[in-house]
Amino acid sequence: MPSLFVVVVSLLFAALVMVVAAYFWLRHQQRQLREHRRAGISALRGLQILLASLQQHRGLANGYIHGEVALHRSLLEVRDKVHSQITRIEAASDWVVDKAYWQSITESWARILASFPQSDPDNSFRTHSALIRNVLVLIGHTTERHKLPGVAAKNAMSYSFIWEKLLTTAELMGQARGLGIGIAVDGECPASARKQLAKLVAEIERESEQLAGSLPNFEPVTPLVEEYLKTIDDKLLGSAPSIEPMEYFSVASVAIDALYQYYNEALRELQVQIYR
Repeated sequence: MPSLFVVVVSLLFAALVMVVAAYFWLRHQQRQLREHRRAGISALRGLQILLASLQQHRGLANGYIHGEVALHRSLLEVRDKVHSQITRIEAASDWVVDKAYWQSITESWARILASFPQSDPDNSFRTHSALIRNVLVLIGHTTERHKLPGVAAKNAMSYSFIWEKLLTTAELMGQARGLGIGIAVDGECPASARKQLAKLVAEIERESEQLAGSLPNFEPVTPLVEEYLKTIDDKLLGSAPSIEPMEYFSVASVAIDALYQYYNEALRELQVQIYR
């Protein structure tokens, strides 16, 4: 029979082997999780570029359908950006192309192109907005799939605001940009459009106030949003709109781009935390 000493040594050695194995298994799991989250951040960047391009296309398409033919070149440039981004996403994120929402996105985009410019302004706006909603849903799926909302517990609420509130606010501002450029082209703001635009302004004000109260270092964004809303109030919601279409589009885009810049800064900060 083996001596007690041999038994004890064997047990200690077995325990040591188990501890070492558990350590390396844990390190492997942590590396896998970091890579999984890094892939999620990359996907979120790509989807945000697609989201912003589709929002731009909605606004330019509305202005063009309303009669501003000078927008055609800008419209084609944005259309090329959408095509390029779809190709990049499909090449870089294999799981995305299997999603029902991704198929819906690409099919909806194809229908929009097929019906343009024969589509009337209201239908064009609705179909663009439905497509954009699906991109927002896919962004939500991506944060969940890659376990991003809870990466840093102390900032979980802030990141939740970024995935949801910030992107929602940017979309409301994009809708106001799309509607407003049509009003600027027509040179008049009928009652139905005024009511719809005023509702969007109220929603943007509410959402942006919540962002300012919940997100750190949001102060540089707030004046740009306020300037955008003031432009709508002063130059669109009156009986006689007094702003050129592309001037309005530019003011709106500066504010929307500031939100997306904040979004991308948050992604960079999150990536640093993941590799810390």
